[in-house]
Amino acid sequence: MKGKLYTGEGDSGETGVLGSGRYPKSHKLFEALGSIEELSASLGIVKAFLITDSEKELLTGLQRSLYRLMAHLSVTNNKQELEYFAPTELLFIEKTIEELSNEIDIPEGFILPGDTIVSAQLDLARAISRRVERRVVDLYTRKTAKQAHILAYVNRLSTLLFLLEIREIDRSNDQTITMAK
Repeated sequence: MKGKLYTGEGDSGETGVLGSGRYPKSHKLFEALGSIEELSASLGIVKAFLITDSEKELLTGLQRSLYRLMAHLSVTNNKQELEYFAPTELLFIEKTIEELSNEIDIPEGFILPGDTIVSAQLDLARAISRRVERRVVDLYTRKTAKQAHILAYVNRLSTLLFLLEIREIDRSNDQTITMAK
């Protein structure tokens, strides 16, 4: 794509969404969308440090899922309400959590981030995912997000990122998990 990358339509402080209408850029929807985008960027940093293709594929899949979630949340009218974010997204994340839970030992108590670069970035992604959850729950209570599987998905996402963090520390032969005590 070549050419001008801006329209100037957002210069008034409003922006459009999928469907009809324009909203202030400070609207709760854009707080949620921005947090989801930030989470995807954070996962991209983790992905840049990973070695195995399977881990990269998992994170790429999560990033794509997050973009489908943003599309789903952005639909503003019933005529255009499409199922961008299907319940299968939740089933996938739950299956992955179950597999990881059987693979690693979960520490008791709080852990301190920073045992490895990747585990620290995963912890940051987990913290961002908790903000995403708060923003999406806020939309849900305002009836902007309509499907219950969305709430379950954003709730499970922080669990998955925590498990990936623990697995990363376990894989580092010279590292042990630093507990908050």
